[in-house]
Amino acid sequence: MVMENIKRLLTHSIILCGAMLFFYQFVGAQSFTATVNRNQVAVGDRFQITFTIEGGNGNAFKQPDFKDFQVIGGPFQSNNFTMVNGRTTVSSSYSYYLTPLKEGSLKIGSASVNIDGKTYTSNAITMTCTKGQASNQAQSQNPGVNNGANNATSATSNKQVFIRASIDKSNLYIGEGVLITYKLYTSVALSSPMISDLPSFNGFWSSEINVPENTPATYENYNGTRYATLVVKKFILFPQQSGTITIDPMKGEAIAQVQVKRNRNPNDPFDIFNDPFFGGGYQNQKVEIRSDAFKINVKDLPANAPASFNGAVGRLQFDAQLDKGETKANEAVTLKVKVSGKGNLKLVEAPKISVPGDIETYDPKVDDNINVSESGTSGNKTFEYLLIPRHEGEYTIDALRFSYFDLETKTYKEVAKGPFTIKVAKGDGNNATVIENAGANKTDVAVISKDIRYIKPVRLCNRPEATTFMVHGNFIRCYYCRCC
Repeated sequence: MVMENIKRLLTHSIILCGAMLFFYQFVGAQSFTATVNRNQVAVGDRFQITFTIEGGNGNAFKQPDFKDFQVIGGPFQSNNFTMVNGRTTVSSSYSYYLTPLKEGSLKIGSASVNIDGKTYTSNAITMTCTKGQASNQAQSQNPGVNNGANNATSATSNKQVFIRASIDKSNLYIGEGVLITYKLYTSVALSSPMISDLPSFNGFWSSEINVPENTPATYENYNGTRYATLVVKKFILFPQQSGTITIDPMKGEAIAQVQVKRNRNPNDPFDIFNDPFFGGGYQNQKVEIRSDAFKINVKDLPANAPASFNGAVGRLQFDAQLDKGETKANEAVTLKVKVSGKGNLKLVEAPKISVPGDIETYDPKVDDNINVSESGTSGNKTFEYLLIPRHEGEYTIDALRFSYFDLETKTYKEVAKGPFTIKVAKGDGNNATVIENAGANKTDVAVISKDIRYIKPVRLCNRPEATTFMVHGNFIRCYYCRCC
């Protein structure tokens, strides 16, 4: 009986030990380590760092802060499951390719990962980063050659990173709109592009078109090279003078990631293997980006312009109307003029009006609703004239004439609206009276119901402190001393 119990206990122990042995063989010891393929590199060279998880399933991986390094590629994840002589191991890894940004002893901190519910941190890595070998050799052989920032043997050329300006037309009339687009081209990895110097556009009236942020880059073949491209600026230009006008370059800068060819050590046949891609290192390099200057030919408008022409160009419509045809003496009437369509609307001037001497006029209030897009400028511009007849009677305002140069027909078009008739009855004595004064400007009035007041102060009182007066009804009051 005793022997049977001993046998049973030994059997259970053997099974338990076997199970534990199998478990540890399969799972293995859990660990999380960081390794590099070399601990010493030159600035501009690449190296590989790998974070390896042994004996478990990892998740929630968090990379360290590569503050002194540029990430060239990664993370690249791999998983391994092997069995050798009955021993099974499970591992996974995260790999990066990095290049140092400066010389010195640079530290890569710990990464972290969760393995089967427990957080593990990797060991830190210290890299010895030296001056670029290619630069030292090149300068020793060619002391007079400056190889550029961070010892690059060849700087980024203007064929690799540049801005290209394009226009939708190169021959146009004065006042005719032209779209200019500035597009960034790059055949190398690029970051932080910034425009620092816009063209002055001398000889043009310009309006910038909004370019949406976070617009994705596109790819384009230009002069046999494939580039990543990005639109950086758009403008609508309206020439104000004739002749051949030069558009200055647009300038800026960016950080380019360029490949640096290292001079190999001829005495070391294995030197080629020092770089994981056998092609040399990479470095960050600040580069200037700019466009070329170009010319636009601007033609004079034809000489047979109507007398009413004031520079409007495009495809436009014109309208004018009174808000009422009958009023009383000293009551205001509004003449509203509207120019709409597509063209150089922002440059359209107020048309001249001719009114009888008994009607007082004021400079127009100008309002515009104009949209600027790639197709040009469109919308409308309005002018509101304030008219005040002083005596009863019937008055006629001459027809208003507006002309523009039609770009479709290449001819001048003139439109007339009016004449306009105003019948003025005798005032009731309670209407507003506007005082003529040398210190007042006719643009400085506003209509409130049937009252008219000056917006700007008018000095009528002899007291120097009194500066504000109100025209109200048929009397004037000094708001300082109440003496009037």
